[in-house]
Amino acid sequence: MVDLLNIYNVYWLVYRNYFEKYFMVKNNT
Repeated sequence: MVDLLNIYNVYWLVYRNYFEKYFMVKNNT
């Protein structure tokens, strides 16, 4: 069985990282 919580945590980290980068770029421009 796949650990859904583990997958959720990984996705959350990646998504948050991507969102922060996108936001920073948008603010800097």
